[in-house]
Amino acid sequence: SPAAPSEVAFSSRGIVRFRWSVPEDMDIIGPMALRLWIKALDAGDLVLFAGIRKFRAGAEVPFEGSYGFSADIVSKGWQRAAHREIDDRLATPAQPVHTHARAEPLAEGEIARMDIELRQHATRFLKGDVLQLDLRGNWHFPRNPLFGQFPAFYAPSPRASGVLLSGGEYDSHLLLGSRAISATTAQAARQS
Repeated sequence: SPAAPSEVAFSSRGIVRFRWSVPEDMDIIGPMALRLWIKALDAGDLVLFAGIRKFRAGAEVPFEGSYGFSADIVSKGWQRAAHREIDDRLATPAQPVHTHARAEPLAEGEIARMDIELRQHATRFLKGDVLQLDLRGNWHFPRNPLFGQFPAFYAPSPRASGVLLSGGEYDSHLLLGSRAISATTAQAARQS
């Protein structure tokens, strides 16, 4: 999250991407949590799908997913804005847990915090690899038995637009666990 306030417009029919060049060899391990501050412009509810992708030397690195899907991404999560209430008894900073006790639609212009849990994983990143965060209003892959995921299906977000806020009082961020790896291990990974 930048120190100075920043805004990025988004639409539930588009994709917003943030990229981070990994500064050193590391394993990114465990759960991830994404905190976003959003301002609704024209909808009471929206669904945000968050996905983490890995790039090496400019090319995306695919992962084995469910049902034998060979073009999956590192991790993913999703959350309805109207169900953003956190269960303080069960949630941790790394694993937000939502109550789903009631729907709380957003008022036009309302600024709200959304916490999204991403699935646990363990992925090795080498210095210079890129971790990319995709935010979108529909699932990451087409529902197609030949070229996409099948039978999994997730309903897309209603049409909506808004603004992502960060910096200053808006602590939007991606929280992840990591550990450094030895030079020997990193060298072996580069050779494979």
